[in-house]
Amino acid sequence: MSRKNKSKSKNIRNIILVVLGLFSISSLYLIYNIYLLSGIENFIRTGIIIFLGLIILFFLIGAIKAIKHKKPKEIIIFITVALLIGSLEFLGAVYINKAYTSISKMNKTEVTYSSSLITLVDSDINDVSDLKNKKIGIINDTSSIEGYIISQEIITENKINKDSLEEYDDFLSMLNDLYEKDIDALFISSSYASMFNSIDGFSNIKSETKIILSKEKTMAKQDDRNINSGVKITKPFTMLVMGIDSTGENIKNATSFNGDTLILITFNPKTLNATMMSIPRDTFVPIMCFKNQIQNKITHAAWYGESCMIDTIENFTGINIDYYVKINFKGVVNLVDTVGGIEIDVPYSFCEQNSNREWGKNTIYVKKGLQTINGEQALALSRNRDNNKVCGKEWSSYYSSDLIRGQNQQLVIKSLANKFKEIRDVNKVYEVLNLVEKNMDTNLTTNQILSFYDIGKKMLENSKTDGDILNFQKLYLSTYGAMIYDEGMKRPLSNQIYYKGSLNDIVNAMNINLGIKDPVIIKDFTFSINEPYEEQVIGKGKYNEAAIPLVPDFTKNSQQYAVNWGLKNNIPINFNTVESNNLQYSAGQITNQSVHAKSLVSLVSRSKGITLTIIKKTSNNITTDRIDCTKEDNKDDKLCIIPDFRGKTINDVTAWQKKITTDSITINKKGTETDIEDDANKVTFQTESSIGKNIYNLSNRTISIEYDIYVEPTKGEPEASLDPEIKEDEEKEDKDSTE
Repeated sequence: MSRKNKSKSKNIRNIILVVLGLFSISSLYLIYNIYLLSGIENFIRTGIIIFLGLIILFFLIGAIKAIKHKKPKEIIIFITVALLIGSLEFLGAVYINKAYTSISKMNKTEVTYSSSLITLVDSDINDVSDLKNKKIGIINDTSSIEGYIISQEIITENKINKDSLEEYDDFLSMLNDLYEKDIDALFISSSYASMFNSIDGFSNIKSETKIILSKEKTMAKQDDRNINSGVKITKPFTMLVMGIDSTGENIKNATSFNGDTLILITFNPKTLNATMMSIPRDTFVPIMCFKNQIQNKITHAAWYGESCMIDTIENFTGINIDYYVKINFKGVVNLVDTVGGIEIDVPYSFCEQNSNREWGKNTIYVKKGLQTINGEQALALSRNRDNNKVCGKEWSSYYSSDLIRGQNQQLVIKSLANKFKEIRDVNKVYEVLNLVEKNMDTNLTTNQILSFYDIGKKMLENSKTDGDILNFQKLYLSTYGAMIYDEGMKRPLSNQIYYKGSLNDIVNAMNINLGIKDPVIIKDFTFSINEPYEEQVIGKGKYNEAAIPLVPDFTKNSQQYAVNWGLKNNIPINFNTVESNNLQYSAGQITNQSVHAKSLVSLVSRSKGITLTIIKKTSNNITTDRIDCTKEDNKDDKLCIIPDFRGKTINDVTAWQKKITTDSITINKKGTETDIEDDANKVTFQTESSIGKNIYNLSNRTISIEYDIYVEPTKGEPEASLDPEIKEDEEKEDKDSTE
């Protein structure tokens, strides 16, 4: 053989080997990616891997033959087929890897924490150099990454004087002091605007404050909950879904957040039964990461991250939470739009802000009834909890609450799940996966997420008969409203108190679904062919429980009432007598109390008790300098003009009456009993013709005043729920019992 032919033969061999190598790499890359899909069709996957291995062997033999025979036709066929199949294998591997990567990124192994130094917008602090001789607030919890750890790094890097720091137990107290100008600046999570704008007093916090400087730090996510990271999910489990009302579109930075949506789910993979309980954001429970685990709105637990929220829910429910999922609300908009909208039977017509919290031309309107809604409308339905009367009667003729909002969110979740099963376009699947990856974080590992494949397959089969891909047992946490004094905000805030009986019924249903308890077999069942069957809603109904004990407003009650209350609650009542000749006070009147009204009785010290300030009139209190409004000389005096007392207290009436002579006017006072403490001593009626009139000009100098007298109920039954469905059920029960 000539040297030229030898060289040509060598080149052909090299080309064949290169093509074989590329083909083998594509095949092995595909085998590797198929292997990654652990738990998905194991038998089929094994078969495909074996088949691909045989193809590699087949092409290896083909390459040897092509090199040996040196037939141009064989060589061309080998190269063409190898490159074509190899390209298809590589493309398939890329698609699989793309999906696997999106799924693996749902568990954020690294998260970005961010802390900011902020002050009021009208402050003269504009730079670190302006902090000299200023007071700076900082959380004293040394484990708080955004509140303390990164803040300390900012202090060191910018050489901020540590003597200027004022330590706080909680963020609310610190923010309140900033607004009161007791401190000049403070360190807080950079997400503070979305965390606190739903709290009374901080609704405009973003525009009322400014950021001096910020620092970000990317760290490994602190999560030690998922100890069975490689175990396929085959046993019943619990999952907490947390909806985050973030202003951004990437959940990776939402380390501290507002727990606007809290849904506790149990799922049994064997029976495919599920339960879903929405927890109102204002539910009043002990917050496990707060100092002394004080009780507060459950949403505030999210300020310290998902671990604090999970610990808090586990504590008050007694249910162990296996997994969590955090979902960014803002991502819901794009997700719903990507799948072409979702079909929902909207329960009422309403208007709401858009995803950027804007009204005006950006207001979102949603009509009642079965319809396909877009992403902005789905988010509006998920957020709505207040009757917004800014859009007119057509859009505000409804009642809403945290509980109803939770039910609306469940509607959105179920409708989205039903929409997912209709997706057939591969590109649409990747688009959805990409959105989910950016807007979701979980402690489920990739293998555990993939293990849902078998469960999903069963659910799809079931959905062919009943339509819904998810069938949840209905749970409803019944609550009632109560104003409770908040130490951080230094005023009473609205909270939701859950009925223990309702929670017990819900927890029992969850434990049955988890296989922890055996179900109670119902042996008797009656129905009427004329009435449609309604599934029982567990936790919804009447629960006759005593209201949470709160400290009353003693300034609206008598000294004897205070003594009796103290004896009943085993709390010492101390009296501090103060002399006064001020006409607005009467002898024996309580003017101050050491423990704020509406504080939790459980927090009152049994050793110190409550000290009440009592007025003792001085001897010179008997005075003749009262104004006689029947004399013409005094007719224009402002004290002789009858005030409008409606909405004020009877004490205001008495104080005004003592400033004029006894014969100036006669006031007939009538008290009506009420068990609503907030209405104590409030004036409910006044002779309307007297309001604003000059006493001198009146022919009949007699007016009537009616006011409420608070009488503590023997058993503090909480106020009735305002939920129309519960009201309807209660009225029906009352009617049935009467019949």
